[in-house]
Amino acid sequence: MLPFLLLQREEVHSNDPVEIRSYLNRVYRTDVTVQPLAHRSGARFMLEHNRIGHTSFALERIRQSGDVEVRADDPTGCLVVLWALDGRAESFLHGQSGVAAPGQPIIGATGAAPVRVRASDATLDSVVLHGSLLAKAAADLGPERPADVTFTGVEPVSAEAGRALTAARRYVEESVLADDGFAAPLVLAAAGRLLAATVLAAFPNTTGNLADVDERGSDAAHPALLRRAMDYIEEHAADDVGIGDVAGAVYVTPRALQYMFRRHLDSTPMAYLRRVRLDHVHRDLVTADRGTTTVTATAARWGFAHTGRFAVLYRATYGQSPHVTLRS
Repeated sequence: MLPFLLLQREEVHSNDPVEIRSYLNRVYRTDVTVQPLAHRSGARFMLEHNRIGHTSFALERIRQSGDVEVRADDPTGCLVVLWALDGRAESFLHGQSGVAAPGQPIIGATGAAPVRVRASDATLDSVVLHGSLLAKAAADLGPERPADVTFTGVEPVSAEAGRALTAARRYVEESVLADDGFAAPLVLAAAGRLLAATVLAAFPNTTGNLADVDERGSDAAHPALLRRAMDYIEEHAADDVGIGDVAGAVYVTPRALQYMFRRHLDSTPMAYLRRVRLDHVHRDLVTADRGTTTVTATAARWGFAHTGRFAVLYRATYGQSPHVTLRS
């Protein structure tokens, strides 16, 4: 089976200031300046920048030499989180500053404010998230849906939150983006939502002010609304669907939607979506041509990014491995 070919790769390795600026302007879609802060005898600024991603998010590895300040006065519309694997990187935002470290991510750009980052002989990892992806993740959190998410701090709210974001980035890099043939649309959409939700949990922002609602309201317990929610999930199983999308389709809050599923199905909306997608995988394997179909590609097409966990879930549900189903 052909790979999905949905991943986008870009890179530059250069010490030419014109080439570097042109490349950065293109990938970040704004005017980026790189200003040397100190001159070393015989030293020239060098940048090695590798990016892999999808339409709404990307992971980057950045290596640079020298002491520089990177600025972008016009907002990029994308949030950038930085980790320093070696060297030093410091971000300045809203009168605050933060220093990146291997286990200590910082926000380098919010997408809504000017960018100012200083780096010194640094090797950096980054996550780049489009603002629309953060808005989707925020809508999944509570009853209010802010048009824009505003970040109010540069550093994580706790060391544990920083470690969770680091682990999420590692998972996406090693399990989702490592193989073009595995990067199916639903897998990439889920990876983007994971990164966005983890970023919202890691850094202080305005979604923490969402009001609570009474999840036990009469609408929340109505079986007819539950049926409509189940129908929506079944009809959109092949789409990038989150809790906020399902709740909006049946005009209840995400919290009320979760209560409906817990009360009547002893489950969650996302667990039900996973069960529906698993059923699609099963049906595809039953009818597939085993000469041209693989279990891995079929599972990925329906959003199952971890083949080991998928195999365990499939066996628990259907009493046999997915490979046996394909060969039958």
